[in-house]
Amino acid sequence: MGDRELLELAAKAAGLRARWNREVNCMRLLPGKKTPYGMTYSYWDPLADDGAALRLAVKLGLRVVCHPALNQTIVREYHATENEWTENCEDHIDPDAATRRAITRAAAEIGKTQTKEGPT
Repeated sequence: MGDRELLELAAKAAGLRARWNREVNCMRLLPGKKTPYGMTYSYWDPLADDGAALRLAVKLGLRVVCHPALNQTIVREYHATENEWTENCEDHIDPDAATRRAITRAAAEIGKTQTKEGPT
């Protein structure tokens, strides 16, 4: 799955109204969407923005574990034990990038499930 599809499905899972913006290669939020702090913002990219990734994990109730012995990030849905997404840190520029991608991948899979089940 490419970055665009990951971000589109993750935005769906988070309930964001957003569209892909090819000029900046990330999602552009549609007018009227606000941050949890009440400030309007335009772009959303949890693959590059730590804050967006953290808010996404919180919104979806994800458990995030950075496992130093395994050198990977593990993400699970809080109430589910069968769904798990991992990213090896050595495949990324740093552990933060691996963590952001693992969170976004988990959200995209949740969004994909919502697509199959219909709108929520």
